[in-house]
Amino acid sequence: IFFDKQSTRTSTMKLQLAAICATAALQGACAELAILPGVNNEAKAYITTDGETWSVYKPPFGTTAACSSGSELYLMGMHQQTFDPVAIKSSDGKTWSDPVKIPTIVVECEASDGNIYASGYNGGVIRSTDGGDSYDLIYKTKHNIESFNSILKLDSTLITFGDYDDPTVGDYRGNAIEARLSVGNVTWTEVKGDWFNNGGYALQSAISCPGVVLVGDDTGNYYVAEDKHATTWSDRIFLNNTLGVGGSVCIGDTGVWLVQHEDMSTSQDAILCVSDDSAKTFDCSTDLTLAHVKPLKLYGKSASSVFATSRTNDGLGESTELWHTTNGGKHWEKVLP
Repeated sequence: IFFDKQSTRTSTMKLQLAAICATAALQGACAELAILPGVNNEAKAYITTDGETWSVYKPPFGTTAACSSGSELYLMGMHQQTFDPVAIKSSDGKTWSDPVKIPTIVVECEASDGNIYASGYNGGVIRSTDGGDSYDLIYKTKHNIESFNSILKLDSTLITFGDYDDPTVGDYRGNAIEARLSVGNVTWTEVKGDWFNNGGYALQSAISCPGVVLVGDDTGNYYVAEDKHATTWSDRIFLNNTLGVGGSVCIGDTGVWLVQHEDMSTSQDAILCVSDDSAKTFDCSTDLTLAHVKPLKLYGKSASSVFATSRTNDGLGESTELWHTTNGGKHWEKVLP
């Protein structure tokens, strides 16, 4: 049961990416360091240094989250024998630090402003201020059962999204916790939204794009931030059907891709929803079968080259694969097993 629960959380994770170069004019001359984690605690990750060519790395633990500062990679997971949550880092994707223990099992991480932020299972939020050498717990849930599925750093605001088990309604409620950060102090307040008023919604796959900040839920809705600090949110917007909003990626200045799929089922094809107007409207007409596997995380900068991790089940268990599209998601080719 523990691993089923964890695979649900990790399947909603979103890729965090930052380029090494500070300006677009320099990007062509600089390398780009990015990473995608494996699925369901699998000891695997995909790494690129140019945004197009990928390699497989197999860490000494099962992976649950990964993020990049552009110049440094961070990979987090859980030791498969001791179940200890751990993290490692690398500046080239080849040589990695020794694992360090971290305070919680991470579902999502983000490297921003020189720090690393992460949130995850059992409602914990952690932060590293020393480049990933150590991590401190900066928030611990007040609910009995709570998981955070996404985390965003927006200027002075850190906000993490998830769900908790509310005994008064006997169901999961969408829940978001936000923090304004100041030197030496973190003050947490609860963000109330339309998700909070309706039981049964788990928030997942939050994304910050140039033109919009949004978060999806597990029943086919998404919500748009109405201010730059994401303290107020729109009412729920029905996307396409009741499939959960999974993988997401920003494409250019106004593009947003969202994937809808059933986390724990292989009978339902996934659907790709594409917006060219900063999530004001979506076209959800593309079935995203990927040879009957489920896409989990997306990476790309233009519709002409987007990569997706996926999970497949060969009868012996789930495994991760890397796929690529060059025509806006209409056709995909497997890149790596």
